[in-house]
Amino acid sequence: MKKRKVMHILSSNNFSGAENVVCTIIENNKKYDMYYCCPRGPIEDILKERKIKYIPIAKLTPFAIKKVCKQNEIDILHAHDFKASFCAGLSGFKGRIISHLHANWKFSSSWNIYTILYNFFIKKFYKVITVSQEIVEDAVFSKKHIDKFVVISNVVDKKRVLEKSREFKTDEYDLIFVGRINDIKQPNVIIEITKELVKKYSKIKTCMIGNGELEETCKTLIKEYNLENNIDMLGFMKNPFPYIKNSKVALLPSKHEGLPMSVIECMILDVPVLNSGVGGMAMLFKDDKKFICNSIEQYCDTISKILEGDSSYRDDCQRIIKDATDMSYYIEQINKVYK
Repeated sequence: MKKRKVMHILSSNNFSGAENVVCTIIENNKKYDMYYCCPRGPIEDILKERKIKYIPIAKLTPFAIKKVCKQNEIDILHAHDFKASFCAGLSGFKGRIISHLHANWKFSSSWNIYTILYNFFIKKFYKVITVSQEIVEDAVFSKKHIDKFVVISNVVDKKRVLEKSREFKTDEYDLIFVGRINDIKQPNVIIEITKELVKKYSKIKTCMIGNGELEETCKTLIKEYNLENNIDMLGFMKNPFPYIKNSKVALLPSKHEGLPMSVIECMILDVPVLNSGVGGMAMLFKDDKKFICNSIEQYCDTISKILEGDSSYRDDCQRIIKDATDMSYYIEQINKVYK
């Protein structure tokens, strides 16, 4: 029997959390013939390495989506985040459209041009997948269309993470941050935390992996605080797992989130993630509030406990992420939506 074709469409041509989720779905779902579609860019190397079928487009537009759907006889459109969902809704595609929201964007909590547009297009979507219940509760457009929403928390391929973590050796780090270097992720907080900890641990080492619009701002701040010997900004890395494995504590002080893959990936490698407790992280750590920090002082106090021998944070990692590594159940939930 011929497999139905699913095309995942994304507006970004870089590799980050949502892109990783899509790659994970494609690699682990054998019931459907799946394709990855986005504008040409750096993501192409990763898709080639992971042997994922790629449909490149010059620019993400409704016309481009309509054209590639027709050329490739696509049955289901799986659009990731707002821009891709808007374009899918405008494309005139006659098959099933799934909108997948990966983050709890601040603008979604009030009526504005983005939420008005999404509220209009939602009638064209068969289902809306969100990665946390908080996204549904905060979105102003969810109340009128609650039957459309399905919460499916992110999952990580544990076996792949463990294998990739052994690919090469790295220096050892006390702290690590993995994510986009942008305002939402608050990388400046990582620098401020390191600045405070240097007063107590003069040789503390912090690793920051990722790229983004605040890279130069962060480098300037590091220089201003004389932290060049304490903080390494390594930029984007296709395989950050050996660095994570050789770190003691991961930090994610985001302003808002869905459920970041990096949190689960770090804890697979027994690296506790101290975080701001926003979005899907609130649910993940609902019974483990000691991982949630609300100030630089609280981050520093908790980090000190771990650096000085408190192993309870590391010991709790596997228990907390148990459900987030159940790949068969995750794919089953996705396929229920497709069916």
